[in-house]
Amino acid sequence: MNKIHFLEQNWFWPVLIAALLIWLVFLWKELKIPNNKKRILNGAIAFIGITALVLMILQPVIRKRSDSGYAVLLTEAYSKNQLDSLNKTIKGIKKVKYIHNMPLQELEAFEKLIILGNGIPTYEINRFKKFNVQYLRNNFPEGIHRLHYNARAEIGSILKVEGLYEGTSPGHWLTLLDPGGSPVDSVKLPDISTATFTLRTPLKTLGNYSYAISEKDSLGKILKTDPIPVTISEKILPRILIINAYPSFETKYLKNYLADRSCEVLVKTRVSKDKYKTEAFNSGGSIAGKSIAKLLEDTDLLIIDLASLKDWSSTMTQTLKNQILNKGLGIIIQADDDLCGSRDDWFCFSANNDGKETIVPDQYPETAIQKYPVSIRSENGIFPVLTSGNSIVAAYRKKGLGRVGITTIRDSYELILKGNENSYQQFWSTFLESVSKRKDINTQWDSDAISYQDEPFTFTVSTSIENPVILLDSVVRIPILYDHTGTGITYPETPGWHDLQVQQDSSSVYNFYTYREENWKTMKTYEQIKRNQAQFNSNSNSVNQVYYSQPWTPIWFFLVFLFCMGYLWLQPKLLNS
Repeated sequence: MNKIHFLEQNWFWPVLIAALLIWLVFLWKELKIPNNKKRILNGAIAFIGITALVLMILQPVIRKRSDSGYAVLLTEAYSKNQLDSLNKTIKGIKKVKYIHNMPLQELEAFEKLIILGNGIPTYEINRFKKFNVQYLRNNFPEGIHRLHYNARAEIGSILKVEGLYEGTSPGHWLTLLDPGGSPVDSVKLPDISTATFTLRTPLKTLGNYSYAISEKDSLGKILKTDPIPVTISEKILPRILIINAYPSFETKYLKNYLADRSCEVLVKTRVSKDKYKTEAFNSGGSIAGKSIAKLLEDTDLLIIDLASLKDWSSTMTQTLKNQILNKGLGIIIQADDDLCGSRDDWFCFSANNDGKETIVPDQYPETAIQKYPVSIRSENGIFPVLTSGNSIVAAYRKKGLGRVGITTIRDSYELILKGNENSYQQFWSTFLESVSKRKDINTQWDSDAISYQDEPFTFTVSTSIENPVILLDSVVRIPILYDHTGTGITYPETPGWHDLQVQQDSSSVYNFYTYREENWKTMKTYEQIKRNQAQFNSNSNSVNQVYYSQPWTPIWFFLVFLFCMGYLWLQPKLLNS
């Protein structure tokens, strides 16, 4: 819809008031004319002339819909019906086919870019942020949309694969296959549009293995098979110190779980000022009389509530910082609705007040968990451990050689009471493993990316080695930007297992698996569509039109003003003559 506005909008009311006063003065002057018709005619002509003058000063422009300056970017699986509809709606729209790593100079000439299909790959989205983009998304494909399992597990543990299947597939079966291709567990999908599933198998052998999930139809025909890579390592039991300002059921259940795992656990619960009740589990040495500072030296992980942390002296807090920075100590803060773990901001995490007190984690879609009405803000350096949609419920950040984690879960032990003991164990197992002191604190690796063939795989490495040289598969040298923590990108050319290592420290190896382009196609497409929709803020399938401002030619206002003033000047002279 065309809409008039003014370039000099700020002068609108002063100019309008001044014009009205001038016109009223003119009408007062015209009262001397005895002929009533002449007065009305002169008043009308004066009004038209003054209006033309006002428009010359305010400079009106009209907003018009642009049918030029549009381009449509055609990505994988775009809809021809959508494209035909755009061709009918917007005349002369330019069609551009998306190509991996395409140059963008051609697109800079257009006012608006419309994307059709599955969207831009997630690793390319940042390149398109500078454009005025609208994404008309595809429908989500049917299949597995979410998958969660522990890709780095301990020998003797259970591989538990949980997921979410979207789409009606009556009679379909999902089967978990071992590395040799033999079925070890299976589940039949219910005849509903959204179904969760769980598959399990024990892990018995050390090494890097590729399990798989196979989907079959009701006749037993294999529709697709996708790999489940798992690194199985020796069982390492961390030494854990738990400090609480008061007794709680959360700590009671947590210490029992850790003790059952054969972890060395020490619990110190304050019963009065400067007095603690001490409990020890699986402890081989004497702890009597040891100060907290001394206990921290022999600890891999500290679990502490906010009340205790805030109550520590500045000396004790500095001791804790030194253990984290220089010795690799891990710490998990049991937060409340504050997320600020100390009187200074060293332990603080930025919070979003989301108001949600119950969430369903993405990792455990069958489970509801109680939490405080805040979530952890997604920022650079934040590594999520537990999420629910856009909310981060548990996460950690690196501090020197150590890690600081935090969780906003209120009472995780309620999972056990509700019969969800597996989810409870898997959450705490993953969180503890993510934050605990690393086995080799000289070199630490991290990546939350998924590696696909010929696509960028981003990783970080922290090492005490000066000028580290990073190698892929012991051969390819990878350049990194390094300042205590280095970030690197590699493009694996072959699918399967790969490893990263520091040339000067071959004992520290990071294994990762590279998928083929066709692996987990449904899940990859689902995430890609979601990322495009979130990035380009499109909530509908209608096109938002582009408008441009076209100024009115001021010469017409000047001619009208000149005619009106000329008439008012000549008219009395002609009458007198």
